[in-house]
Amino acid sequence: MGTYLNSNDKNECCGCRACEQICPKKCIRMVKIEGFLYPQINKNDCINCKMCEQICQMNQTEKLKHKEKKSVFAAWNAKEAEIASSTSGGMFPALSDLIIEDGGIVYGAVLEINSKEVLIKRAETLNDREAMRKSKYVWSNTENTYSEIKKELNNGRKVLFSGTPCQVAGLRSFLRRDYEKLFCIDIICHGMPSNIVFQSYVEYLEREYHSGIRKFEFRYKKEGIMKSCYHIEFENGVVLEEGLGENAYSRTYNSLIAHMPMCNQCPYATGDRVSDITIGDFWGIEKIDSKSMNASGTSMVIINTKKGEELWENSLKKISYHEEDINEAMKCNPALCRPNKRHPWKKGFMKCIERDGFKKAFTLYIKIGNKPMIIYRIFRKIKEITNGKLRN
Repeated sequence: MGTYLNSNDKNECCGCRACEQICPKKCIRMVKIEGFLYPQINKNDCINCKMCEQICQMNQTEKLKHKEKKSVFAAWNAKEAEIASSTSGGMFPALSDLIIEDGGIVYGAVLEINSKEVLIKRAETLNDREAMRKSKYVWSNTENTYSEIKKELNNGRKVLFSGTPCQVAGLRSFLRRDYEKLFCIDIICHGMPSNIVFQSYVEYLEREYHSGIRKFEFRYKKEGIMKSCYHIEFENGVVLEEGLGENAYSRTYNSLIAHMPMCNQCPYATGDRVSDITIGDFWGIEKIDSKSMNASGTSMVIINTKKGEELWENSLKKISYHEEDINEAMKCNPALCRPNKRHPWKKGFMKCIERDGFKKAFTLYIKIGNKPMIIYRIFRKIKEITNGKLRN
């Protein structure tokens, strides 16, 4: 692979912002395209130092991967309340507690519902860390966290960074060396959908229910993990709960139609990980080892490095766990084996959502299926031939 800075190929950029933050002249700015951020160089200010290209993770994806022998566990938090408040088995709070209790800083994804976006934020207290719990199925913005983390590490602070594999890879590329006090956790990622799609969905809901949204959960455990649902609370008191197979945004996410271009050839959808510890849902654990299944949620935990093993061992008082066979575990989770394929209607869907909004894009591209989609394409073609005079 090359780099987006040279090719403008969106398949070669995840928007991690490492190049922007490393630039000594600050001549790189991020521009939004289809709800994702991509770097743009101001050629007038550029001194051609090539630092942005040197630290681009796309030039060193294999170098960043940990090739050591790994251990995998089915695990869940010892406290039932912690599991109930987490997407899977409550492993993120168990691991991040250790860092905060030791005076360190935790970085993770936070949903800012007012601005309708997910940002990577910092937490130095358990209370601030709470917003980082649970999955957010939206592309997240790292902002200036890499520079901030480097400063804290140089000041001797312990730091835990939690994010997607490409965000972890971006941080490690930016830092250019290993720090003893940096611990990285990546999630088992199924791809990042566009922020524009989420924003459009929220705006659609606010119009439908004549109210702003005050709380949004992508995976609410109403009756255990197998009956997780979308849970949305409106400012007017209305509560919307829809199953994962019923909710329109969930169906859009699962269709893969709105994912970032790079996700479709992600170099990190493999068993060789870029973090110290990998966490995610342990789907299929009931088939591998029924005694390791917790009805409230079971996490898959992969220990990738010695540093990860250290953090894991320090957390054992907080969790229950069983070691599993890594090959069997990988069979249960395709995201550890290969990236998802590009959706053939992605381009049309993104154009439609920017032009007509979520409701129409969902109806045309997700809800009604192939035959109505063909009819719609014929209709659009006739409209083009008649110079837009055909009314819809």
